[in-house]
Amino acid sequence: MKETGKKIDKRSEQIGGISRSNGDFCEEYFVNCYKENPVFMGERFDRVLENLYPDPAVIYDEYDLVLRNGSTVVLIELKYKRGGCAHSTKR
Repeated sequence: MKETGKKIDKRSEQIGGISRSNGDFCEEYFVNCYKENPVFMGERFDRVLENLYPDPAVIYDEYDLVLRNGSTVVLIELKYKRGGCAHSTKR
């Protein structure tokens, strides 16, 4: 029983590593897409920032993708779930 538990723990660790790799791929895919064509909902952006960490004294978070222009900021959180990449936005 103890050996079975160790095997399950090892498989869980391997699956977690695969999921992280897929998540990294998902982030890279969307970052590259927006860098190539920085248009979101019909609006063009002049800055595409990735993995932005704001001042932790004010906001403790990390933004996967940030699009900026003179009047709009778009924060995009990228997630990898079974079935593929997805993204959620706040505008």
